[in-house]
Amino acid sequence: RGCFCYQGLALRRRSVAGASPQRRGHSGRVARGAAVPWPSDIERSIEQFELETTVFLESIEVESFLLGMLVGALGTIATLAGIFAIFFRNIRDDDLDGTNMGSSGGLVMPSFFFAGAQDIFSDVKEQAAESARRFKQTGRFADLYSAIERSQEAALEKSLDALRERFPPSATRELVFGVARQAARSSTRLAADLYNFALRLQRQDQTKEGQDSIGILEELWILDEARCTVSGRREGPGGRRPWKDPGAEILIDQQVAALRRTVADIAKRPLFARVAPEILARPTTLALVRVFDMFHPGGDDVVGKYPTQDAEAYSEKEASAIDKFLTEVIRTSVMRRACRHVASLVSPDLTEDTWKEVLRRIWFGRIDGRPSVFEHVFLGNLCEDALGQPIAGGLHSWLKFYLEEARGTATYLGYVYNVNPEDGLRDNQFVSGKFVWDFEGYRLIKDQGGFFVGTSPEWQLACGTVAYFETTTPERAHHYGWEPWLGARGVGYTKDAAHGDYLYRHVVCCSEADPETGEAWPNLYTSFATFLGPARLNGVDDSDQEELDRVRGAADLARRLPEWLPTQGL
Repeated sequence: RGCFCYQGLALRRRSVAGASPQRRGHSGRVARGAAVPWPSDIERSIEQFELETTVFLESIEVESFLLGMLVGALGTIATLAGIFAIFFRNIRDDDLDGTNMGSSGGLVMPSFFFAGAQDIFSDVKEQAAESARRFKQTGRFADLYSAIERSQEAALEKSLDALRERFPPSATRELVFGVARQAARSSTRLAADLYNFALRLQRQDQTKEGQDSIGILEELWILDEARCTVSGRREGPGGRRPWKDPGAEILIDQQVAALRRTVADIAKRPLFARVAPEILARPTTLALVRVFDMFHPGGDDVVGKYPTQDAEAYSEKEASAIDKFLTEVIRTSVMRRACRHVASLVSPDLTEDTWKEVLRRIWFGRIDGRPSVFEHVFLGNLCEDALGQPIAGGLHSWLKFYLEEARGTATYLGYVYNVNPEDGLRDNQFVSGKFVWDFEGYRLIKDQGGFFVGTSPEWQLACGTVAYFETTTPERAHHYGWEPWLGARGVGYTKDAAHGDYLYRHVVCCSEADPETGEAWPNLYTSFATFLGPARLNGVDDSDQEELDRVRGAADLARRLPEWLPTQGL
């Protein structure tokens, strides 16, 4: 820059000095097209600058020139590193166009990457299918996620090699891509993020439900971009029941109604007829499977080997798996929205680190040696009924039930719907049924268990967290439309929400407030949902409201209550 300034000012001074008085005009006025005159003090400053610049240029040695080139090269590398950092951060944050709050410029990439994304997707999908087959044979979660992670890392190295070939051979190329390859090998998150982005490029854009005013639960449903396509069966000619959408990522087969009083297996086929293996390779799903492995490893480790299952403290290995799962989850769109909503309720200064600690405390805290609410909801646990008999508790995660069914430790016995069973069979995104689960040497029965199918782990975690914070006090629960639930252990609330074409009742149960300890946050006991029927405006139409408000006699109540009470959770 000094050279350019020196030459430019020198030329300018010479052009001014060479101008004749006639060109300058009379009385100091400048003629049109004439060079602008320079006052004597500026000319002296230029002469001084020329002298200093000449001395500086003559003092430059070869070492200084090489130092300048080195600084320029380092600056270029730093700039490229910054661009790549923004690129991968936007991939992780799902900000492809830079429109999200806090964006760093969106996503810019060469067009050939979109073609290469198909190769990445296909390679990992093939390995995921092989891992799923191996898991069905061994029953070990580790056989599922370890092979998928290796395939993602291999896909990342393959992508770097393909990108490397697009540059002319040089020592600089080998140096840059050598560093990039080492960085890729040292970070499993980068490989998972790259695959997740490649997977999203394969999916068609989902249409957004156009609703003028929706609640937070409905908004979280729309934001769940990782939700899978699900298909059930439909009535066909000749009594056959073909699939509604054979190309869906998940195929469920609800078959027949379960027998209420026995555990006879009249459902001859598994509930999950097909689950696309690439689903298991998504970052949050893979991290959840790793958490499953920490608590319910499977294989030869199924019975009697849960060293910290009933302890309040987690082992280092368990804590690491939990931390990785929460790290993956909080980066998703649905959890970022839940974070903003919770921040509006409790603290506007909720940061990413404090948000993770909030989730850890609510979902993974163990009290008095009991399993955490995460273990109850996502994994399932051993419980007792009113007679003290062991039963299956929780297990409201479709992914966990699918994996248990795949390794032969869970048996689907048929569907159970308290209301609108015909609509329940038509609804592909929720299952309510009866099953048996072999766990810790017990054959546990779940008379009626329900879960959404195809939803992402982050969506389920976000819904439970939002429900928890909206019901910490009766006043707040009433403000956000939650109704008291009479059948709750502790304090319970319900809220109806429409997801797609059907209506569901979200349920949340917490401990009662302890005035002696002054604990601001109660303990979360459970969070799940039940199926109600087709979605209608405001949940209940006028005819239903009139039916519920009508005064009835004892005989009419005796006839009506058995079908009404289950809809209220009793």
